[in-house]
Amino acid sequence: RVGPVFIASADPLSWLLTGGTNAHVTREATSRFMANEYGANDLLKFTDVAAAKVPAQSLYAAADHEPASSMRWRELLEPLGWGDELRVALRDRTGVWGFLCLHRTAAEPAFTDADLRAVTAVVPYLAAAFRRTAAAAASAPSGAVGPGVILLREDLTIDSVTGSAAECIEEFRETDPVHQLPIPLAALAT
Repeated sequence: RVGPVFIASADPLSWLLTGGTNAHVTREATSRFMANEYGANDLLKFTDVAAAKVPAQSLYAAADHEPASSMRWRELLEPLGWGDELRVALRDRTGVWGFLCLHRTAAEPAFTDADLRAVTAVVPYLAAAFRRTAAAAASAPSGAVGPGVILLREDLTIDSVTGSAAECIEEFRETDPVHQLPIPLAALAT
């Protein structure tokens, strides 16, 4: 059984999310996770993991096994029936190219040091794949899209768009059909 999973590419300079996908995470939960990530002071942000010596950390460990000290735990994870959260920075010697977030259910044990070692062992391979994908996308020819405007509601659902913005959103939907607002735009809007 696969638990809730989120994986995203990131800009190697700013560490902002540039795209992503997930399994078993609703659109509403994704919006709330983005609001926590970019708009709240909380434990174990993706930037914290990116800057850490070890590129993987669990929320339980970061909270000294007191997960209620995390706003994300209290407002998102616990109400969803989830347990520990493992965040991973997909980095290599050239930068951080993405993030991985794995979740356990409330009935499952917390992530162990062995789990962290196993995930950390594959980080260089995942980072290299993300870096190669980013390089290929940057060198691919693209059609020029003019400026556009997206008006959002407070919950990050789209209220209205101009033509060029609509084209951009549709292009993102081809690779991420789950989210109404593409993750990079949701990150900026939040």
